[in-house]
Amino acid sequence: MAAAKAQAKDKTPPRRRKNFVKRRSHGAHHGGAWKVAYADFVTAMMALFLVLWLVTQNNKIKESVAHYFRNMGISKSGRDVSVLQGGSGIMKDQSVGTGGKNADKGLASLKVSLRERFEQKKEFENIRDQIHIEMVSEGLRIHIIDKADQVLFDVGSAQLKPETVKVLKAIGDDLKALSNTIVIEGYTDSHQYENPHHYGNWELSTERALNARRVLTDSGVRDSQIVRVTGHADKALFNQNDPYDPTNRRISITVLFQQEKGQQQAEGKESPKS
Repeated sequence: MAAAKAQAKDKTPPRRRKNFVKRRSHGAHHGGAWKVAYADFVTAMMALFLVLWLVTQNNKIKESVAHYFRNMGISKSGRDVSVLQGGSGIMKDQSVGTGGKNADKGLASLKVSLRERFEQKKEFENIRDQIHIEMVSEGLRIHIIDKADQVLFDVGSAQLKPETVKVLKAIGDDLKALSNTIVIEGYTDSHQYENPHHYGNWELSTERALNARRVLTDSGVRDSQIVRVTGHADKALFNQNDPYDPTNRRISITVLFQQEKGQQQAEGKESPKS
């Protein structure tokens, strides 16, 4: 009996050992593609919010943003600038880098001087709210804007009103002491003449700018200071929502930075001879 059990035991097949292979866990490694996709999504959302914010802003902020990106965040003095209020950019009541030249440094003080003159003197009481002074990428810009109840010109006329002449003479008193060059521009609303091919808003806006130039030179501004007189007709509206709004009729005087003058002289030398 014992021999039979021993023989049966010997016939029992040996157990096979299973080869357990450790499987690598892939749960924690899915590659980095999702990170790239997420980053693209966040960037797109930031761009969307920036565009939505920008379209709700006024022209001054839009111009500041455009200047910021054109110059990669550098002002004319080489300092960082900001497109938001409270930064060091070109928003209202903030000075702008001017390249270190004395005449350019005077633009910030000129801005303050003109504002004080028009805000404090009683003779400008009726028109002071029509004078807008701002720093732009080209220099200091002074707008004289029309109103329905206080017009700069009669409708369809280039003849300056006495109040407008008074403002231009006051501006000329300050500009004549500078060495900076000046650009004068005229604008109209979208009202048209019966025969615009004979005489239209292009001629009208140019004549208004030329009449402003005459008043400035009569006030002591040197003719050599004025490098450009331009009429824009109704192609650059102040009120984009209403082409017929009186505020679209205006004159702007831009006192250029000194380096703008150098650039213009260089461009004049490079222009082909006729």
